[in-house]
Amino acid sequence: MALKDFASSNLGSSLIGGLGRAIDTVGGALGNPFPDWGISEGMESSGGFWPQVQATGTAQIPSPVVQPSQYTGPQADTARDTFVEAQQAGQVQGTQAPQPAQQTNTGGGFDMGLYPGWGETEARADFANTGGPQQNTGDAQAAAQAEIDAQNARMRGEIESGYGDYFANLTAMLNEDLPTQQQNLQGIAQSQQKQGESGYGFQREQGLGMLGDERGRVTEAQDKNLKNISENLRNAFRAGNIYLGTRGASDSSAAKQYSYALTKLGSQRRGEVMGQGAESMRQIATREGKLQDLYTQEINVLKENTNQKVMEIANWFSEAQGQIKTAIAEGKLNKGKDLAQISSQLLNSAQSELGMLQQEASNKRQGLDEWKMNQATMINQAKLAMGNVSDFQATMPQDIGLGVGTPQETETGFNTPVFGQGSTEEDKKLFG
Repeated sequence: MALKDFASSNLGSSLIGGLGRAIDTVGGALGNPFPDWGISEGMESSGGFWPQVQATGTAQIPSPVVQPSQYTGPQADTARDTFVEAQQAGQVQGTQAPQPAQQTNTGGGFDMGLYPGWGETEARADFANTGGPQQNTGDAQAAAQAEIDAQNARMRGEIESGYGDYFANLTAMLNEDLPTQQQNLQGIAQSQQKQGESGYGFQREQGLGMLGDERGRVTEAQDKNLKNISENLRNAFRAGNIYLGTRGASDSSAAKQYSYALTKLGSQRRGEVMGQGAESMRQIATREGKLQDLYTQEINVLKENTNQKVMEIANWFSEAQGQIKTAIAEGKLNKGKDLAQISSQLLNSAQSELGMLQQEASNKRQGLDEWKMNQATMINQAKLAMGNVSDFQATMPQDIGLGVGTPQETETGFNTPVFGQGSTEEDKKLFG
C-alpha cells in the first residue's frame, strides 16, 4: 500500500513518468531494441506525459491523465492524429492536440524531432548529407546577405562603368585629342612664322622701292643741274663773244682768257653737282644694305623662335602621351583594388588627375596664344624698324650758278669779270 500511495502521489507520479520518458528516449536512440510491451508509455502516462510515438509503431494511448501541450515527440503529426482518435473514443482528457514543435538544428547531433513525418532511415540519410534542417534565422540571414550582395553588385557595376568612361576618355585623348592638339599648336606657330616672313618681305620690298625712287630723284636732279651748267656756259660764251666782237677784240687775249675761265668754271660746277649726287647715292645704297641685313636678321629670329616653339610643343605632346599611358596602366591596377574593396576612392582620384591633364592641354593653347601675341609684337616692331631705314630723303644735287659777267673794257684793255672781276679767291683758282 505504501508503494501504491507513493506512486499515486504527485512526487511519485512525476518520478515514474520521468523514468518512463528516459527509457523511451534511450530506446529510440538505440533503434528500439526492447519489446514493445507499453511499459515505458504507461510510466510516462502516470507522470502526466504524453507518450512519444516510436518511429516504427503506433502511439499507445494510456490512462486519461494527459497534458498534450507538453508533448514534444519526433512524429508529432502521427501523435496528433492518434490523440484525436483517442479523444473521440473517450480515452483521453483535454481538448488540445499536441502541435508539432518548431525544431531547428542548432549544430548538435541527429535529432529525429527535426524530421516530422519522415521515416528514420530517410531522416538519417538527409542529416548525413545536409547536416539537418537549418535554423529559421537562416532565411533572414540569407535575405540580408542577398541584399548586401545586390548592393555590392550595384557598386561594382558603377565602378566598372566609371572606369569604362575614364579609360574611354584617356584613349580618346591619347589617340585623337592630343595628336590633333599638337598639329593645331604647331600649325599656329608655323602660320605665325609664314605671316611674319610675308610681312618682312613686303616691308623690305617696299623699303627698297622707296630707296630706289629716291635714287631716281637724285639722278634726275643731277642730270638737270649738269644740263643747266652746260646751258649757262653756252650763254656766257655767247654774251662774251658778242661783247668782244663789237669792240673788235674777238681774237684778242681777252677773248681767250674769258673762254678759258668759263671752261674751267664749268668743270668745277659739274664736279660739285656730281659729287653731291654721288654722296646721295652712297647714302641710299647704305640704307638698302641695312634694310636687307635687318630683313635677314629678323627672318632668322622668326625661324628660330618658331622652331623652338614647335620643339616645345613636340616635347609637351610626348610627355602628355607618357602621362596618359601611365594613367591607363595605374587605372587598371586601381580598378582591381576598387572592385575588391567596393570603393570608388581611387577612381575619383584618377578622374581628378584626368581633369588636370585636360586643363594642361587647354593651358598649352593659351600659352601659345600669348606667344603668338608676343611674336606679332616683335614682327611689328621689326617692320617699323625696316620702315625707318627706308624712310630717307636724299640731298638733291644743286648748282650754285656760274656767276660770270661779260668782259669789260678799261683804260688798260679788257677785263673778264668772273666772281668779282679777279679780286676773289675764286678768280685766283680760275686764272692763277
